[in-house]
Amino acid sequence: MSKAIVRPATLDDMAAVRSCHSELGTLLGKSLDLPEVGDPALLQCFVVERDGKVIGVMVFEKCVRMHCFGTSAEVMAALRDTEEQIFATSKEAGVRCMICSVPAAMPVDNDISRHLQDLGFDRRQDVVEHTLDLGRVKDQQREGLSQIEAESPFQQKWLM
Repeated sequence: MSKAIVRPATLDDMAAVRSCHSELGTLLGKSLDLPEVGDPALLQCFVVERDGKVIGVMVFEKCVRMHCFGTSAEVMAALRDTEEQIFATSKEAGVRCMICSVPAAMPVDNDISRHLQDLGFDRRQDVVEHTLDLGRVKDQQREGLSQIEAESPFQQKWLM
């Protein structure tokens, strides 16, 4: 058995991409959506392949982390007037989802969480969140990724 490799996905990989995505949905016990090729929310797609078979997928999509600063409940109340416009313009820009993390130490956690749920945000208990500040990624790691990106005709097709 050879070592697994990561490579940019091609349009020919889409059946395998959908299969891997479906396997994850089955494991989680729920239906998951997968944007179609050409969706402006999709930035890049890589497949993990071993012995010519796709065994995994990594997709980068436009997701926005929403940050609100200020500990007063008045902050969220004031933002309510502009949320629909902000969400609409974000969707027009190709953003697929928004993420908002509420620190457990926030004294108004329940009010903020309830407000976010009223807006349609799902409160997820089944996800362990990890974040990566790309501004802190070492330059050589970025150079390696840039080389993969440059070789990806699939990415260019998705970005068109």
